[in-house]
Amino acid sequence: MSRFSQFAIAGTRQALRQSELDLEKEDRARVGVLLGNGIAGFENVGGDIDKVTGRRCTFAFFPWNWDRGDGCIIRLVAIADPKGSYRIEKGEKFK
Repeated sequence: MSRFSQFAIAGTRQALRQSELDLEKEDRARVGVLLGNGIAGFENVGGDIDKVTGRRCTFAFFPWNWDRGDGCIIRLVAIADPKGSYRIEKGEKFK
Protein backbone atom coordinates (compact mmCIF):
# COMPACT_ATOMS: atom_id res chain seq x y z
CA MET A 1 0.00 0.00 0.00
CA SER A 2 1.38 3.42 -0.92
CA ARG A 3 2.44 5.90 1.76
CA PHE A 4 -0.29 8.32 0.70
CA SER A 5 -2.93 5.58 1.04
CA GLN A 6 -1.66 4.84 4.55
CA PHE A 7 -2.05 8.53 5.47
CA ALA A 8 -5.57 8.50 4.02
CA ILE A 9 -6.57 5.53 6.18
CA ALA A 10 -5.05 7.03 9.34
CA GLY A 11 -6.71 10.39 8.62
CA THR A 12 -10.06 8.72 8.05
CA ARG A 13 -9.87 6.87 11.36
CA GLN A 14 -8.91 10.05 13.18
CA ALA A 15 -11.74 12.05 11.57
CA LEU A 16 -14.32 9.38 12.39
CA ARG A 17 -13.20 9.30 16.03
CA GLN A 18 -13.34 13.08 16.34
CA SER A 19 -16.71 13.39 14.58
CA GLU A 20 -18.38 10.88 16.92
CA LEU A 21 -20.56 9.75 14.00
CA ASP A 22 -22.57 6.59 14.46
CA LEU A 23 -22.03 4.91 11.08
CA GLU A 24 -24.92 2.55 11.75
CA LYS A 25 -27.25 5.57 11.54
CA GLU A 26 -25.56 7.33 8.60
CA ASP A 27 -25.75 6.76 4.85
CA ARG A 28 -22.20 5.50 4.35
CA ALA A 29 -22.21 6.62 0.72
CA ARG A 30 -22.49 10.21 1.99
CA VAL A 31 -19.76 10.04 4.64
CA GLY A 32 -16.16 10.54 3.61
CA VAL A 33 -12.86 12.25 4.23
CA LEU A 34 -11.20 14.59 1.77
CA LEU A 35 -7.45 14.40 2.13
CA GLY A 36 -5.20 16.46 -0.09
CA ASN A 37 -1.47 16.81 -0.24
CA GLY A 38 -1.09 19.18 -3.17
CA ILE A 39 0.47 16.47 -5.30
CA ALA A 40 -1.65 13.77 -6.86
CA GLY A 41 -0.60 10.22 -6.22
CA PHE A 42 -0.47 7.84 -9.16
CA GLU A 43 0.04 4.13 -8.91
CA ASN A 44 0.47 1.51 -11.60
CA VAL A 45 1.45 3.86 -14.40
CA GLY A 46 2.49 1.64 -17.25
CA GLY A 47 2.41 1.40 -20.97
CA ASP A 48 5.08 3.43 -22.71
CA ILE A 49 6.13 5.46 -19.66
CA ASP A 50 9.80 4.68 -20.36
CA LYS A 51 9.53 6.65 -23.61
CA VAL A 52 8.95 9.89 -21.67
CA THR A 53 11.00 9.22 -18.53
CA GLY A 54 13.49 12.04 -18.08
CA ARG A 55 11.90 14.13 -20.86
CA ARG A 56 9.96 17.35 -20.51
CA CYS A 57 6.33 16.81 -21.48
CA THR A 58 2.77 17.84 -20.66
CA PHE A 59 0.56 15.31 -18.90
CA ALA A 60 -3.20 15.22 -19.42
CA PHE A 61 -5.47 13.17 -17.16
CA PHE A 62 -8.91 11.98 -18.17
CA PRO A 63 -10.87 10.50 -15.23
CA TRP A 64 -13.99 8.38 -15.33
CA ASN A 65 -17.17 10.11 -14.22
CA TRP A 66 -17.78 8.05 -11.09
CA ASP A 67 -20.81 9.11 -9.03
CA ARG A 68 -19.80 9.35 -5.35
CA GLY A 69 -16.41 7.90 -6.15
CA ASP A 70 -13.49 9.15 -4.09
CA GLY A 71 -10.99 7.97 -6.64
CA CYS A 72 -11.14 6.46 -10.06
CA ILE A 73 -9.20 5.07 -12.95
CA ILE A 74 -7.80 7.69 -15.29
CA ARG A 75 -6.31 7.70 -18.73
CA LEU A 76 -2.88 9.32 -18.49
CA VAL A 77 -1.56 10.88 -21.68
CA ALA A 78 1.94 12.33 -22.09
CA ILE A 79 2.28 14.98 -24.77
CA ALA A 80 5.90 15.24 -25.85
CA ASP A 81 6.90 18.51 -27.47
CA PRO A 82 10.62 18.79 -28.33
CA LYS A 83 10.25 22.47 -29.31
CA GLY A 84 8.42 23.38 -26.10
CA SER A 85 5.74 25.38 -27.88
CA TYR A 86 2.68 23.25 -27.10
CA ARG A 87 0.19 24.79 -24.64
CA ILE A 88 -3.20 23.58 -23.47
CA GLU A 89 -5.77 26.37 -23.53
CA LYS A 90 -7.43 27.17 -20.20
CA GLY A 91 -10.98 26.73 -21.49
CA GLU A 92 -14.04 27.85 -19.58
CA LYS A 93 -14.49 27.49 -15.86
CA PHE A 94 -16.50 24.45 -14.83
CA LYS A 95 -19.86 25.40 -13.28
